Amino acid sequence: MSNLVPEPMTKEQLSAVLDDIADRIDVGDSWEGSIAWEMPEVHDGDPGEVDFMVGGVYRIGNRDGSQGGMRMIGTVPPTDQSVMRPENPYALLDAIGAVLVAAPSHEDAIRAIRGLLRVTS
Repeated sequence: MSNLVPEPMTKEQLSAVLDDIADRIDVGDSWEGSIAWEMPEVHDGDPGEVDFMVGGVYRIGNRDGSQGGMRMIGTVPPTDQSVMRPENPYALLDAIGAVLVAAPSHEDAIRAIRGLLRVTS
């Protein structure tokens, strides 16, 4: 399993991710991966808005015979918690910028940024 901080998802969002993984496996576009989903804690969000906390990675883009890339589900925890303290106010902006560049979709970016904000609060 990865060290990503799990992100909140609804049942529909998790089902869409699992469908994407299955579809990619069926057409030979994903050769490996790992995903876990758990019941959310009270502080993770309101019922109906957060049904699961999900984390994992799976390979995409293998159909052409290359290594492809990885889709990450969750957020990368900071390696140094001090970097998120007020004495370095730009660290969070840098982390958000990295998420925006790496996220495969607008929805993924929003979930990842919410996860970053949860880690820093």
